Amino acid sequence: MAGSIRDFYNTTFRKLIRRHLATEGPSFPDDFKLLHDLTESERAQMQTLIDNLRLSFRQEFKRLHFEYNQTRNDLGQIKRRIADAESLSEDAVVKADRQRKKEVDDEIDSLGEQVGALEQTISNDQVAIVNKEKQLDELRKKLKASAQDLEKDALTEALSRRLRDYITLYKERKKEALAKQIHKGLKMLMHKKGFVHDVKVHIIGGDIEIELYNKRGDVILKEGLSKGEQQLYATALLYGLVEESDFDFPIFIDSPMQKFDDQHAENIVRHFYPKIADQVILFPLINKEMSAREYEMLLPNVARSYLIVNQDADQSSFEEVAPDALFSHYSKLYHNAN
Repeated sequence: MAGSIRDFYNTTFRKLIRRHLATEGPSFPDDFKLLHDLTESERAQMQTLIDNLRLSFRQEFKRLHFEYNQTRNDLGQIKRRIADAESLSEDAVVKADRQRKKEVDDEIDSLGEQVGALEQTISNDQVAIVNKEKQLDELRKKLKASAQDLEKDALTEALSRRLRDYITLYKERKKEALAKQIHKGLKMLMHKKGFVHDVKVHIIGGDIEIELYNKRGDVILKEGLSKGEQQLYATALLYGLVEESDFDFPIFIDSPMQKFDDQHAENIVRHFYPKIADQVILFPLINKEMSAREYEMLLPNVARSYLIVNQDADQSSFEEVAPDALFSHYSKLYHNAN
């Protein structure tokens, strides 16, 4: 009990002495150990560093808070655009355009396959040339360099150069011939005479770029063509590829003359279908994609005609019809169906 009283008085005296006699400063516990005795200048620098850190944190927090609000607003706008796009995707016009885009993409893929086959043939020829040149080098090493052999080598080298020059010239001629055939097809099919004044074909690596020019020498953007003009361009491109191809193959055309007006349709029927290939197979919707008048113009070139007849809910069949009775037979079936 006496020790507790003594401790109480000791503590009280220390507090009084510190309060009335000691200089102002922080109070420390008895077991306090000084680790860093900083000077006033060092403490000021330390305080400045702490203040800078606090200020930087505050500014960074404000910046992040501003970016968060901006991102949240952008997210809201994106959600609204997605909602608008989802509602627009149900529009009938958009669906029709999407379907037509798929059809055009399929046509492009088909043409791409034909171009790819031609490129593969050229690539095989180039590989064959490289292999022949390697074989020539190996044989040259085995033979003695006699005067006669040197003459043969020189002749072989000259022939190789001529072959390479011929391949280059062949590509140029084919490129020019393809451009002429496409231009010929456009002039033959389009009723806007002089709309396409020139056609140029560029071979860039393995790609083929086709450009259309008007009378002023300006490039005609294909994106600016109407749907019918775009279909005419695709038809003329097919015409040029078939004319310049060394292969005889049948042509299948689905939904013919869907985007054409009467004059363009007549040009297609009179000048394109009878001449594009020895065998042309059309898949038209009667009275929608081919009228009776158009069929009459095409009739002298029709070998066979068929109708797809619906047998029941699960099957349909092909029914051969005499070419001159196609529309009348169709009308009879349609009338009976009604």
